[in-house]
Amino acid sequence: MSDNCLVCISVSHSKEECPFASSIICRRCHHRGHWNADCTQSWHEAPTCLEELIPWSERQRWGITSRTPFPLSAPRGSEEALKELDDINRVVIPSTFKELTALLERYNIKVEKVTKPSEESCMKALKKWAISNGKRLVKEIEFTI
Repeated sequence: MSDNCLVCISVSHSKEECPFASSIICRRCHHRGHWNADCTQSWHEAPTCLEELIPWSERQRWGITSRTPFPLSAPRGSEEALKELDDINRVVIPSTFKELTALLERYNIKVEKVTKPSEESCMKALKKWAISNGKRLVKEIEFTI
């Protein structure tokens, strides 16, 4: 005896065998054939281009391959544009120099230095990296609740 179908509320077949399963569109990955609860795709960060707002199946159907950047109210690549980013793109600036250098190592950010990097040169490199990677920097104090 198979399980009841959750798609068409039938007792004659399971949801894997349902003839209507191909009409289901996952709200997570935009593929057909499964519910978002059954989706195995990992969630991505905020969309990086306008085309990511179009369901994947429609992009495939119409052959859309372009990647148009979002029109931010502030110029792209500026610190003002970073304020418009979602919280998932937030990077907390550590309060100590040791933690700051550890953060730079973790993200493999290169710092311009003569002999030993200064805190100023580390912050300059971090800001440059954040702007180029679409990350918003916040101070540790602002982040604590």
